[in-house]
Amino acid sequence: MKSYVRITAIALVIAVMLTYLPNFSSKADGNDVTASCTFESNNIHATLQPLLDDTLDKYISLNANDWFSLSLNDEKDVRFLYLQWNIAPKTFMLEQMDAKGNVLASDLDEFSMMQRCEKILLSCNSIKITVKDKCDLSILRVYKELPQTVHNWLPPVEKADIMLIAAHPDDEHIMMGGVLPEYAGEKGLASVVLYMTMQNYTRHIEALNGLYTVGLRTYPVNGRIFDKSPYAYETQFSNWGGFDPALKIITEQLRRFKPLVVVTHAADGEYMHGAHIITSQVTLMAIEAAKDPKCFPESAQKYGTWEVKKLYLHQYPIHKMHLNDEAPLSAFDGKSAFEMAQAGLKCHSSQRAIWMERLKERKFDPGAFGLAYTLVGLDSDDNTDMFEHISESDLAVNYLANPPTPSPSAVPSAAPSESGSPIILGTPTSNPSASPLPGAACNGGNGIAIYLVIGAVILSISTFILGKYLGAKKVGRR
Repeated sequence: MKSYVRITAIALVIAVMLTYLPNFSSKADGNDVTASCTFESNNIHATLQPLLDDTLDKYISLNANDWFSLSLNDEKDVRFLYLQWNIAPKTFMLEQMDAKGNVLASDLDEFSMMQRCEKILLSCNSIKITVKDKCDLSILRVYKELPQTVHNWLPPVEKADIMLIAAHPDDEHIMMGGVLPEYAGEKGLASVVLYMTMQNYTRHIEALNGLYTVGLRTYPVNGRIFDKSPYAYETQFSNWGGFDPALKIITEQLRRFKPLVVVTHAADGEYMHGAHIITSQVTLMAIEAAKDPKCFPESAQKYGTWEVKKLYLHQYPIHKMHLNDEAPLSAFDGKSAFEMAQAGLKCHSSQRAIWMERLKERKFDPGAFGLAYTLVGLDSDDNTDMFEHISESDLAVNYLANPPTPSPSAVPSAAPSESGSPIILGTPTSNPSASPLPGAACNGGNGIAIYLVIGAVILSISTFILGKYLGAKKVGRR
């Protein structure tokens, strides 16, 4: 009898949990017409049935040059095609045809997005997708109207106003949670998130859910650096292959997206996390490297060089500023950026609950930053806006900040020179054993500039060098 009661209780719990799964299908109102479509493929193992399962543990595997097609079978008012990949193809071709087989539209997708939504033309009768490399497709839906539970991601922006560089998914909420709700969600700035490492399917989907929650609509970029525990600096430095791979990635992405403002981790890695420290160090190096055409010339030739106007490090102790992350935001029905950071972190259910506690108590204050590099002068003393001193005409999106009105005594004491020389903030010190310098990353030698920039980060790393991290208690991370 006790076994029966236990089994019944478990069944009830599972039933309740299932009611909270994302509703991809919307079959009850006829919005989802996928099941009424005819599925064909040149891969004999590919069928429609696994793609109708919402559990994500069923999928079809496709090889290079495999294709599948969907005939809409005269369904009326079909508007959207939604794809979710377990392993996304680097490239696929999507074609829309009319009833006679004439191609109405052809789109080559090279963004490798795990969640993709495509608008279907009114006169479209069938859709054909051809993948260019091996991939796994887990969900396919054809909708008349797009449900709110489906994320309609846009490709990454061509030109960014702000770039947030995080070592791992969820760092953007725990450590830098005041940034995206304010600048991406509320002010609608062209924003890009670069994750240095995002290694598995679960973390990837959690990252997408969290970013969408805090207002980002353009797909993030994955640096694909190999990462594993423990998080000690030497281990992470070895895992990442030294500075050069990360320096190449960040330099390329700075040139590609040309952000005005860059935000990244604390110089001491928040809690001496090696991956966070390296991300902070390498970002400073990349700020200089991105300006030099001799440094990684392939990306310089492809995208051109770029000068970032401002770099903020989380909890940087020099020229500190604090975002107004308790202010109500209209884009989120009056919730603050701090509240939205918590909502974003909640999407990372695979991570330890302690991180929500750390966020709520502001253990790593997600609104606290310091100006580590500037081409536009120092911030005013009471500044709360990372775009202070940046001209509205420079923005990719028409955005007008609410500038502070400081008293005359708060006017920045330093300003850019007529030649636009950067102000690199911090006091250089030296300890090459703790901060290995990049080797042959830049052929042609802008080494002096890079070494100078490293000084700004070593200011806080000195604590780490003295051995603090060796005795630091592990606070529960990945």
